Amino acid sequence: MVGEMAGSRSAKVAPLLRRILRDGHVIATHTMKHKDLCRVTEAVARADLEDGKAAVEQAAGVPTAWFRAPFGSRCDQLERLLAEHALQHFHWDLDPQEWKHNDAAKAVRYVTGALGRASGRNVLLMHDIKPATVRALPQILAWIDAENVRRAQSHKPPIRIVQAPALAVEQLPAGLVAWLGDATAGVRALPAAIARVLP
Repeated sequence: MVGEMAGSRSAKVAPLLRRILRDGHVIATHTMKHKDLCRVTEAVARADLEDGKAAVEQAAGVPTAWFRAPFGSRCDQLERLLAEHALQHFHWDLDPQEWKHNDAAKAVRYVTGALGRASGRNVLLMHDIKPATVRALPQILAWIDAENVRRAQSHKPPIRIVQAPALAVEQLPAGLVAWLGDATAGVRALPAAIARVLP
């Protein structure tokens, strides 16, 4: 989320943020004013990054650990700032550019064509403030459902929509997920174990 959008119109934003989090999505920061942080001074970039992070966290009520660079711009200055603020960049692979052409049909053709040819993971970039996105997304999801039926009939792997938390788990070192599962199972079992030995 862009910080100035998260912080403004809070009466409308707060219920949407609660729904986003309740549905299991991750909130990430996208700067305060959507500036290209590679084309401004370090002081301006730092302020835009920090102000955006603070505004999004205040509006969402949760800390942010992920960031997406406006315009996809990456540079040494931005990488230093992200490391300094313990922010992980979450880039995209597919950009249907509906933000530029505002053509839902064109966006659907681009995304379905790219997904039809894809052989690995792809992160899709779309813009929820654009009418073309609102019109295109249901069509893309319907195509994925139909495509998965076709793939099942020909014994091909389906297209999976992976939420950010699942992607984060996939990126953990081998064995860590099992260890965390065992550790949290032990913590969850502790109250019952104590109850069994109490008089």
